[in-house]
Amino acid sequence: MNCSQVSEYIFNYDKILEQLYSFKTKNNLAMEQQITNQKATVVVFVSTTSRLKKIVVGHVLTICLFASCILGSNNLIAQDKAGTFILSGTIENAENPYLYLLYESTPGIRLKDSSRIVDNKFQFKGVIPEPTKAILRENPHVIVNGKVIADETNLNFVGIFLEKGTMNARVVHDDFKSTKLFGSKTHNESVRHNELRSLFQEQYIALRGQLELAGLTKSRKVQIDSLTRLYDEAIRGMMAVTQKFIYDNPDSYFSAYELRSYRNMWPLDTVKYLFDNLSPKIKESIDGKVVGDFIREAEAAAVGSMAYDFSGMELDGEAIKLSDFRGKFVLIDFWGSWCAPCREGNPHLIELYNLYKDRNFEIIGIASQDKEEPWRKAVDKDKIGIWKNIIDRDQVSHGLAIAHKYAVHSFPTKILIDKRGKIIGRFSGNDRKKLEELLAKQLK
Repeated sequence: MNCSQVSEYIFNYDKILEQLYSFKTKNNLAMEQQITNQKATVVVFVSTTSRLKKIVVGHVLTICLFASCILGSNNLIAQDKAGTFILSGTIENAENPYLYLLYESTPGIRLKDSSRIVDNKFQFKGVIPEPTKAILRENPHVIVNGKVIADETNLNFVGIFLEKGTMNARVVHDDFKSTKLFGSKTHNESVRHNELRSLFQEQYIALRGQLELAGLTKSRKVQIDSLTRLYDEAIRGMMAVTQKFIYDNPDSYFSAYELRSYRNMWPLDTVKYLFDNLSPKIKESIDGKVVGDFIREAEAAAVGSMAYDFSGMELDGEAIKLSDFRGKFVLIDFWGSWCAPCREGNPHLIELYNLYKDRNFEIIGIASQDKEEPWRKAVDKDKIGIWKNIIDRDQVSHGLAIAHKYAVHSFPTKILIDKRGKIIGRFSGNDRKKLEELLAKQLK
């Protein structure tokens, strides 16, 4: 991140509040009063040319948005300090005979346990290697009575953190979000973190609703732009609140969990700075090791690094490798037939390819986590067989071997390589403008 990008992380609290008042809605006015009563400061860590600086910004909503298809990690990390947990509790007004607990007993291996409710009481027992995120829910499936229930609207769903030892929970049917869990320090830390953002949660929900309504009613562009600015500021506020919490709580397993969750969205310098601040114990935790591995991968595939020389089989069976294209600019497109944002961006890629194909430019599409038949059908349907296409067939990594070499954890991701084989650009999502600008500069 250069100096010009630092300003993207700075936003004025009073200006946000002033803009909020302009909407004059009952919900917003109530939220504005909450904001006025709860002013605070948080820190965003941003990189400059040679060091990190702390920028004080306004404290706004913590909310996490994903515009790309996010890739989950499946790291099998050996653990030798597993311990037993017992989760007992009571539930009021239960309508189902069972409660369900979903968690990882071993990294990458997810369990779904059930407990029969007897006299409004339940109990779970299991083994975990360290404090572990779990899901407690009353309905066993996300589809109930033929309807898909999103986690954010599921009244009988809550995330908790299990710890070794004995814990006790108090749960209420149709109000799982009010669940009280005793005996888990990590869960208490998650609650404290969530309280920092809870005052602003309604602000985000209201803005999202207003944006949706504005789109349906074809509101004026100036109104939509104003709402969008506030929406974007809420996202930056999320980054600020969570980064501040991680920095202030370096010995927390919850901090490692959050850093792992956001590692793909924050600048690498930010992730590294926060990781370096973690205690040795937390760095060696499951989530800590994932972040550490991510940093090492990302540094090896950062802009300025030499590109990893992969190989693969083209659609027609021809063997190709990246080094075959030395002397050309190569855009590597990590995508999948299953990834909607990837395929939505293909028409734009076709435009770029037709514009630059006669200027020492090539595209290599790498289908990740894909299968042969849907991959071939997607290439044909999207008409992208005009450039090179291979599929990552590595079974051990579930089709992610090449992606891991390039520190790709979300799709689509595009990487531009110059004639010497050096990485000169990375683009997550469908970031058209920056890609177009770099191509225009290099291939003029």
